[in-house]
Amino acid sequence: MQGSVSQHIHTAAETLLSSAQDSGVDVAGSLNSILNAEILKAPYRAGAVRIMEGGVLAQDPSPSIIYVENSSVATASGVNAEQVACVFHPTRMLDASELRVGYQRIATAKRAKRAPRTHTQPWQVNTPLGVIFAIDMAEPIEKMAERMISLNRDYSSTCLDSA
Repeated sequence: MQGSVSQHIHTAAETLLSSAQDSGVDVAGSLNSILNAEILKAPYRAGAVRIMEGGVLAQDPSPSIIYVENSSVATASGVNAEQVACVFHPTRMLDASELRVGYQRIATAKRAKRAPRTHTQPWQVNTPLGVIFAIDMAEPIEKMAERMISLNRDYSSTCLDSA
């Protein structure tokens, strides 16, 4: 019998955390491996890629992006902005500096120019999800939450106001 989605994700997260406990393990690589092996199904893929705007590599590589794999528009080093579903900022230790860097990386990906899309459902958006993924935190979660509230004022969560 197959478990629930939440059980499946919980099991994958436990696997990821146990594999990433060693300081020499690449958190982004481990995250991508678990996402590809345990969570994502075709046509979705996780990997370290650059986002392309109008066929031009427009951003620095991001260590973990979930994108729609499409061999006709992807290159070995980049994917079109329209293919990006989620941008992760993976880190071993989340501190104030890493949190800000993560917000900046995610905001840059969200601002990438995308072709207009017709949405048939009110919940559909044309902006990728941004996730900061950490193995551990340098400060208590309450302090990190205060920092996130402040950063949320500085970085829009959608691309609506940047059009």
